[in-house]
Amino acid sequence: FHRLHKRLQVLVTSGIDAFCRSMVSGWVEHVELALKRHQENPSDVLLVSYEGLHADGVSELRRIAHFFGVSASDATLAAALERSAFAKLRSQEETRRGGSEEYFFRKGKSGSAKQELSRETLEMLSMKAEGAYQRVLTAIEASRSGE
Repeated sequence: FHRLHKRLQVLVTSGIDAFCRSMVSGWVEHVELALKRHQENPSDVLLVSYEGLHADGVSELRRIAHFFGVSASDATLAAALERSAFAKLRSQEETRRGGSEEYFFRKGKSGSAKQELSRETLEMLSMKAEGAYQRVLTAIEASRSGE
């Protein structure tokens, strides 16, 4: 919402709740397709969550590197994470964009939906997307265990 609204200069009069409600079916369809492809051939699709990257960046980055056949030390992975840390990326963006009100790197944490969306929208998103989301998390955990 935030990125499309600013980048495309679209006047979104209905707000973020309506935007999220309109996008959830497409998101679920996309996730289900990725899960299906992952189940058919796990070596072709690596499932990664933002929350996983946020919780244990080095381990997740190691898993991503391994998937692509890249070997890297923990020090190299940690340095890569440091160079791509939210504060650093946001600072670079602020320097380049100078005074913009909307940023691609907005908050650097998960869970802001609880503050930005209405209770009704959160309930609808949970009803429509929670199953797919939990299946992704289960598949991610299974792939971690299998390595």
